[in-house]
Parts: sequence; C-alpha cells; structure tokens
Amino acid sequence: MTIRNEIKANLLSLGSDPLDFERLALDIFKYQYANNVVYRSFVDSLGRKISDVDRLEKIPFLPISFFKSQHVITGEQNIKHIFESSGTTGAEVSQHFISDLVLYEANCKRIFEQTYGPLTDYHIFALLPSYLERDTSSLVYMVRNFLQHSFTDMGGFYLDNIGSMLAKMKKAYKKDKRKILLIGVSFALLDLAENKEYAKLLSQLSDRLIVMETGGMKGRRRELVRDELHEQLAGAFDLK
Repeated sequence: MTIRNEIKANLLSLGSDPLDFERLALDIFKYQYANNVVYRSFVDSLGRKISDVDRLEKIPFLPISFFKSQHVITGEQNIKHIFESSGTTGAEVSQHFISDLVLYEANCKRIFEQTYGPLTDYHIFALLPSYLERDTSSLVYMVRNFLQHSFTDMGGFYLDNIGSMLAKMKKAYKKDKRKILLIGVSFALLDLAENKEYAKLLSQLSDRLIVMETGGMKGRRRELVRDELHEQLAGAFDLK
C-alpha cells in the first residue's frame, strides 16, 4: 500500500480519539511537505524543521491567501473538480483543487455521521441563498451528497421560497419519526428567526429539529459572534 492510500484508509476509519487524529494529522503534514511544492516552500520560508513538528499545534497552516494566488495541489494528481470561495470579501476567489471526489464525499459523510448519526435518520432541508447561485460551492456539493444518502423524497434545496420549504418540513415531520435537519446560511436563518409566523411553525417541530448554520452574512447583515447567533436562533425556534 502506498503512503497516499494508507493515509486515505486511516482518514476514512478515523474515530473520535484525539490521539489518533493527531497522529494522522502529523502523517498528512509530512506527506504534504514531501509532495506539495507550494506548501514545502512556505514551511521552508518559516525556517521550520520537519523533525521539530511533533505535535498538532506545531503544524504550519497555509494562509488562505495562498489559495487565491497559488496553484495549491499535492503530487501529480489529475484535477477532477474545483471548489471556489464566494468572493464576497473581494474580487479574487480562493480555489480548492480536488483530485479525488470519492474520498471527499466519503469523508464528509463519515464526519457528519460520526457526530449526528446516520443520514438515513434525517429529512434534510437546505436554505442556501447565494450559494445555490454558484456551481463551484463545496457546501452545495456536500449537501447534495447528503441528500442522496438520506434516501428520502422529502427535503431539498431552497432559495427564497420559504413558505414551500416550511410546508414540506411540516409534512416530513408528520410522515415518520426522522429528525428534521435545516442547514442554512446565517443571514437566511436570522431572517427566519425574526419572522414570528415562520419561527412559530419551526418551534412546533423543535423536538426533532436540528438547525445547522453554515456561517456567513455575505454582506447582508451585521456580523455576529457565533454564541450570539446561536442564542438568537435557539430562542426563536425553541431549541435546546
């Protein structure tokens, strides 16, 4: 087994033990240093010795600006997909080059299910205005993959047709005992929370409702610290 395939196998079998995570992170760091020209140059510019990086906290993290100005790719892999940032903070976008979509999808699914349980336990509703308008969004790609693995005809993507989404959420709630997962961009969830009629309807589903905010006001609203945002959403939707 090659080092790359060994790392992939360890990634997909990773549990919740912090020590296992640290060991894998250090293995990935060494692999990236050996095979990623941009990253190796960055680490060398810091004067960091590889032998000194023996803890998670010592791993140098590549600044996000490099993903705007450099072709950050490990090895000689064929690019299968390119994810891009929204570009809301400037004209230039960051790019994330993907050579293995199967690994990307499997790892997203593993992380979700390790935290929240099987995707088949959920009806998934995605309120993602601004993201849906871009076909290079990693968030939209991930949620689409989750929807496919939830194996239900309930749920889906929504832009601004809130009434239709809430009606279907209520229908899904009555259909069976699955949980209702609402994944939304922060500004859209706050809009929901401030609409008393919408908030009341969602509070009626609160015993099986999970709200997952993806961050980002996208210039639509005042930025909030995460605790303040969660407090407002939990209060409006009667969530614990």
